[in-house]
Amino acid sequence: MKTILTKFLVLSGVTLLMLSACKKDGVLVTTNGGTPGALTASSTTPVLSKTSLTDPTAVVTFTFTQPTYGFNAAVTNTLQIDAANDNWAKPTSVTLGTKVFTQSYATADFNNLLLKLGLAGGTTTTVKVRIASSISSSITPVYSNVITLTVTPFNLASWLYVTGAFSNWVNPGAAEDSLLSAT
Repeated sequence: MKTILTKFLVLSGVTLLMLSACKKDGVLVTTNGGTPGALTASSTTPVLSKTSLTDPTAVVTFTFTQPTYGFNAAVTNTLQIDAANDNWAKPTSVTLGTKVFTQSYATADFNNLLLKLGLAGGTTTTVKVRIASSISSSITPVYSNVITLTVTPFNLASWLYVTGAFSNWVNPGAAEDSLLSAT
């Protein structure tokens, strides 16, 4: 009887120690899926001109509010620009810094973003802009409202000339060869 009582007391003691070691973890944080922020643009018809190529003045400024997830989240915001008829299949994306809610572009930078979309230079085109906000790769991002801009990008021509007869080199092809990049 004494051994049964001893075994019972040991088993009860171990059980009490195990139960007292359990503790409640902190508050479980869950997301409500997120409510997107609002996006605005300083102009819906930014004027792009080759004469302003080196001018650092902003031609368009995007301002947006932070989305809400129901808790204080570390949000990654990405500015997306896409052709109006592309349905966000291949947007040009710019990841913005933490706690950055304004992004400005001078003529050269904004024109380069538009040329990355494959837009034709010298042609008035409609593009769409939005902010994609994400807190994790496993959670679907939320998207701001879409702003439509009317823009006319311009081509940037670059030339590469090939040396000629002055260095005793003879071009076996056409008399005036050069390489040209439309962008």
